[in-house]
Amino acid sequence: MRLTMPLLLSLTAATLISVGCDSEAEQNQLTLLEQENIELRTKLDERNKALDAANGELRTTNDKVRTQAEDFAEQAAAWETTKAGSFDGIAGVTATYGGSGTLARQVMAGAPADLVFLAHPDWMQAMDKAGVLTPGTVTDL
Repeated sequence: MRLTMPLLLSLTAATLISVGCDSEAEQNQLTLLEQENIELRTKLDERNKALDAANGELRTTNDKVRTQAEDFAEQAAAWETTKAGSFDGIAGVTATYGGSGTLARQVMAGAPADLVFLAHPDWMQAMDKAGVLTPGTVTDL
């Protein structure tokens, strides 16, 4: 986005020049307006340069985010493919994925499980207290 300077000063200066300056005071006013015009143009140029730099940084950040999102989508697709069939190619092993609470409640409700990995230790303790685990088999990894 580019900023544009109001044309009031330029129009005033142009009007004074076209009409002609009748006095030294008018000439001084014109000089002050021209100087202010130059200062405003300089500030405007500096702001535009800062905006250009910020836009460049934003584009770089957007490109990084887009790349990370694409990488994540590829990893998610690969994970979905892996979990869909057998677990690491071992025949007869079915893996079920879910949150610790969800899996623990399923096992406590009677779902068959030979091996359970949970991220949340409180749910493992709840399963142990419910008596659905073989005693002494809980191990923290």
